[in-house]
This record gives sequence, C-alpha cells and structure tokens, in this order.
Amino acid sequence: MAMMGQPETAEFRVSMNPLPGSEMMLELLELKGVARSGARARVQDPGAYRLQLDVADIDARVARLTASGSRVISAGGAPVRQTLPRPSRLAAVEDPSNLFLILRQ
Repeated sequence: MAMMGQPETAEFRVSMNPLPGSEMMLELLELKGVARSGARARVQDPGAYRLQLDVADIDARVARLTASGSRVISAGGAPVRQTLPRPSRLAAVEDPSNLFLILRQ
C-alpha cells in the first residue's frame, strides 16, 4: 500500500479474468480503506476508464444499469445509432464508481 501512497491499514484485492475468444486478461484492482477524492473524470478525459462491451439487447442492459444507479451519458440519455463501420446502436453509461461502459449492439 505504501507504493500506492495509501495507509498501511488499506486493503486491496486483485482479480484476473480471461477475455472470451482472446488470450488477453482483464485485471481488476479493488481498494478498501483508501482516501477518496471528489474529482470525477469525464469520458473524454485522458486516463478515464472505459470498457466497451458488445451486448445482445442494449435496451435491457441500459435499463438494468440505470436501475442500479448508473446514468446514460450518450446524446438524449438513450442508445444512439451508428452506421460506420457497421450499423449498430451505442450507449455510453457512467457507473457510480466513475467507470464508463460503452455498450454496443
């Protein structure tokens, strides 16, 4: 914890998960007992965390995320249509921990 500038009483947990169809791993770091700052990133800020997911039913995913406290930040507060590189619908969602999910159907 000292290497991260956090108190000795702070705790951490690491989880590593393989990404389906890939040899890449997704590593998640959870911290407990650390000082929190009031600064919040915007999706366009350097260093902001974005995770893009392909989903089968974007409307159902958006409904479930908003019910859990997330908010849709794409135009109009709803999924938007995209035509390039292929027709799809996208939604940018900010979760309560300031992680940005980019959903694509």
